[in-house]
Amino acid sequence: MSNKKENNFFTDFDLPFVPPYESDDDESTGFTGIVGKYDDIEDSVELAPESSVKPPQTDDDDATQAFPRVRSEDIKQALSTSKPASLYVSFGDEDRDEAFDDSLQRKLERQQRKEARRAAKLEAGAGAVSDDPYADDEDDEEDDVKKDRTRQSGCMTGVLYFFVVAGVSALLATFIWLCANDVLSLIKPDKTAVIKVEQKVDIADIAKQLEDGGIIEYPWLFKLYCGMSSSTEKIKPGEYTITTELDYHAIVAALRPSSKREIVRVTIPEGWNIIQIFDLLEEKGVCSKADLLEECENGVFDYEFVQNYENVKYRLEGYLFPDTYDFYQNEKAHTVLNRMLSEFKKRFPADYVKWADNMNLTVHQVMTIAAMIEREAANDTERDDISSVIHNRLDSRNFPRLQIDATAVYAWLPKIITEPTAADMEIDDPYNTYICTKLPPGPICSPGMASIRAALVPSDTNYYYYVLDEKEDEHIFCRNSTEFDAALKKVREEREAG
Repeated sequence: MSNKKENNFFTDFDLPFVPPYESDDDESTGFTGIVGKYDDIEDSVELAPESSVKPPQTDDDDATQAFPRVRSEDIKQALSTSKPASLYVSFGDEDRDEAFDDSLQRKLERQQRKEARRAAKLEAGAGAVSDDPYADDEDDEEDDVKKDRTRQSGCMTGVLYFFVVAGVSALLATFIWLCANDVLSLIKPDKTAVIKVEQKVDIADIAKQLEDGGIIEYPWLFKLYCGMSSSTEKIKPGEYTITTELDYHAIVAALRPSSKREIVRVTIPEGWNIIQIFDLLEEKGVCSKADLLEECENGVFDYEFVQNYENVKYRLEGYLFPDTYDFYQNEKAHTVLNRMLSEFKKRFPADYVKWADNMNLTVHQVMTIAAMIEREAANDTERDDISSVIHNRLDSRNFPRLQIDATAVYAWLPKIITEPTAADMEIDDPYNTYICTKLPPGPICSPGMASIRAALVPSDTNYYYYVLDEKEDEHIFCRNSTEFDAALKKVREEREAG
């Protein structure tokens, strides 16, 4: 039989190894402390012999007493009546005493669980009791493992729960902040948009225009606000200039006419330059020319096509779309200019930008060509042919200069020339295409849609010249210098006969 079964009391409790007490008096006392502990406990409690005994088939009480075991009450009594000094001296201090007591307490609890389990098995039937004296120890170990796993699982669940709650809270807080920023307009970039309200007020359409103009971020939230505040009845048909400075309440308030300010309708003709446009706006009482010129050069506008191009006379030239507008009297210069720039952006969609890329042209170059077509065309039918002459010359090495009269006239701005002379055509300026090669620095007027489309889709011709026939109010297009000289001679003769 192994040592474990001979010393069944302490081996059942699996006590940790205790170092021997080293005495200065006698070397033979090395293990007497531990042995003494064993002897005292064995003297105090008469342990039942350890053997495999099957309980007789009797009633439950008799069966319980027939099964040999060590009772926890006996162990407690033995521990309370016998505590050899040598055992405590061997640990060295009170901390080790407490560790020893904790170990014994755990063993006592395990023994109690063992007794309860055996009793339950006996109640279930004699055949359920195992003869293996260590079977219950294995069950206790399994229980301890299960408890450890349960504690670890509970800890992991708690950590996971914390991160889930923290993540959901962060997402919810972010969502609330974004919605609040949109409703209250707390932090938004400066943008302006023109909102057109139809006779039948459609909140969904208004919300879409506000989103496209960069005024709001969430159309559904604006529609919800309008529904809860009965804003449909407050909004009136018309065109309104809205900025990102306005919150939802202010936007709704701005989408109706103001009785305090008079509205002025202004029509900007196609082919007018900036000086002509600003003079008209000042004349109508919309804004002063000086304020418009200052904002034109130094104002901040959120459009890709608004850039500081080299050698241009006026930064916004060509991009103030010619159309009919309703302005308030004494309107801010920024609002007026932004209104016309916004209209240009709508009229020059992304498809036009892609088409220009396919032609290896920038938007600025397309608008420069369109402006020359607008100023040169005598009627709508010949825009495509004039465009072909410009493109043909740009693509040819034999014609380095466009030689377009309208560019030389524009070079004299702000001076307005209505009847240019030969001397006017000799002005030394980057815009004068009689002197400078290829395209001028920028547009020379505000072209309409017909000229913009002609610049993108010119006629397929071999024309390199054209001469204005004043009598017929049209141009004569020529393929070479011989045809050009003949056409020029014809026009002069008609003028002299005239």
